[in-house]
Formats: sequence, structure tokens, C-alpha cells
Amino acid sequence: MSHHVFWGLQTTPCTEAGHRTEYSRELEYDTRIAGAALGGACPSAAHDGKVRLFMKVDDMETIVCTLVPKEIPQVYLDIRLESKSMVSFWCTGGYKVHITGYRTVDESSADALDDMFYDPESLLTDGDDSDDGSFDLGEDDSADGSEDEDESDDDTWVTMNNKVVGKLAPKGKIVELPDDDKDESNRKRKAADSSEGKQNKKKKDANTKSASAGAGKDALGDLYAKKKAQEAAAAKAVKAPQPKKEEKPKPTGPPRENRKKGVVVVDTKVGTGKVATRGTKVQMHYTGKLKSTNKVFDSSRGSRPFKFRLGSGEVIAGWDIGVEGMKVGGKRTLHIPAAAGYGRDGAGDDIPPNADLVFDVECLGVQKK
Repeated sequence: MSHHVFWGLQTTPCTEAGHRTEYSRELEYDTRIAGAALGGACPSAAHDGKVRLFMKVDDMETIVCTLVPKEIPQVYLDIRLESKSMVSFWCTGGYKVHITGYRTVDESSADALDDMFYDPESLLTDGDDSDDGSFDLGEDDSADGSEDEDESDDDTWVTMNNKVVGKLAPKGKIVELPDDDKDESNRKRKAADSSEGKQNKKKKDANTKSASAGAGKDALGDLYAKKKAQEAAAAKAVKAPQPKKEEKPKPTGPPRENRKKGVVVVDTKVGTGKVATRGTKVQMHYTGKLKSTNKVFDSSRGSRPFKFRLGSGEVIAGWDIGVEGMKVGGKRTLHIPAAAGYGRDGAGDDIPPNADLVFDVECLGVQKK
């Protein structure tokens, strides 16, 4: 029968000097990485606001995830690593990274199961362990290359189930501590965590005060703007109201008037259809009057409309001039002098010589040339 066994690892970021601590080992069992989360801050580490977790499997190196404080503090992963793989972890940024996962072992490995709950070496398989009980997790590029395993305030503790079981020594080694030293290290770690918590609280209080001050300034600005708006409204109310300018009605006036070669053309209604141009055949209704007496001498109203070809001389010159440009549906009044009408000869008994004429015309249709 197989069992899933939880494991966890804490990585320390690279320092500003470029020192990188790798946690390396050859896996004994198939292992899965289930998640990564931000740990405590490391002020001495170089960072750009983002924390990146790296992993190297055999010769392949990759970024596992990118964490951002307050925005992406934790990610869930599902990465399967096969046994016999050489695996390394390290991180960059201003925070430690906690890696969690599980591995599957069979019931025959009962001794290994018991060791996993207290031995930090259980995450990664037994390798070339040194005689002093430590095991190598990677290379350290420190300048002096010395190994100082004495406890100090800058020690990086290796924890299991929230209890110190070892510490990270130079050269990337983890040294398992005796039971007495473990108790003392746990006490120091709790004291350090408490001090760090107090510092974070002070920073939070300072940020809260700063935000409160900013909010106060914004509130004063709003009050000032409100007061100014009230003063402006009061001044506007005191000011004598200006009389409204009376809108002058649009002049209706006489219809549009145009003079063409002595002929006065007045549009009484502008059409919307085809335009009458020279050479087109137009269909008209008309009423003709003498200008001097306003006497009607001819009209097509009540009978068939009059048709002619515009500009071909089929009608008097005043008609060729006055009808050109009309649109179907339009109406005009044409004031035609005698020179553009029937001239000195007149026309029968109804139109005397040298008579000025007035025609009311309506365009009924326009045919193409």
C-alpha cells in the first residue's frame, strides 16, 4: 500500500552581494510540488518588488513562479518530479519562500516514513552526507569560503512542523542540532519573530498615520472647494439678473428673387425632384397675366399641362431663362420684360405691343435629353 507524505522546505533569497543559496538533492521517491508561499522578509536581499522561485531538474533550469507581496503571496502548483532526478531550489527577492508538497512511498518504507516527520533530510534523498551529520544543499560563492557553524543572529534556521531541527551553515550545508540546542534555537527564533512582528506593527502604524494625514488633507480640500462653490453661488444670486435677449423672429420676407438677363425669377416653392436643364423636356402648368393690368390672358390650369424642350427656342426667351434650374414640384413667378416676351409686335388681341408679362409656373415633370 502506498502513502502520501507531506514535506516542506524554506528557501532563502540571494543577497545584495549576489550570494545564492541552493537546496539540492537527488530524489529517492516520486515527488510532487503542491504550492509556494511568501515567508519572512529579508531586508539584506536585493529585490525589485517581486519574489521569484527557481528550480533546476538535472540540467534544465526554470522559474517555478513569481510572488508579489500583498498581491500574490501564495500560488498553488502541481509539479511532478520523478525519482532519481537531481533537483535544486533557490529564490530571489526580499522574502523567503516556503515550498510544500508530498511524495508517495510504499508501506515497505516504514522507517523512511517515521524519519520524515523530524529529519529535514527526508525531503531529499541521502547523498554524500558528511561525517558530521550535515548534508550539502548546494555551493556557496562567499568570498572567504570559511565554514562557521556557530549560532548568530543571522543564522537561517531549518524548521519542520514549525520547530527548529537544524540551521543553514556556509557552503549551503544544513547542520542538524542536538536536542538541547534545538530548544534554545526555538526560543531565539520565537524572540526574533516577535521582534520582527513589532517592527512590522510600527511600520503599519506609521503607514496608517500617513494615510490618515492624507485623508485629512483631502477632507480639508473638499471643505475648501465646497465653501468656494457656496460663495460663488451666493455672488451669482446677488448679481442683478440680466434681461434675456428677445429672439427676433426669422424674417419670412418675400420669396427668393433672382434676376437673369432682365427676367426676375421668384421661387415661391422649391421643388425636390429632378432639375430642369437646357435640352430637357419639361412639363408645366402656368398662368399668364399682363403686368400693367394683372389681367389673365392665358392659363393651362383645368386642361392638359404644357410641354416644351428647354433652351431650344420653342417658347419666348423669358420662359427659357426663367424655367431653367427649377426642380419637379417647384413653383415660380416669372417677371418678363417685353424684350424677353413678345416685344414690339405683341401677340394677338390679348397681349399688346411692348407689354411686360407675369407668369405663375409649376414644374410637373422633367424628362432626360
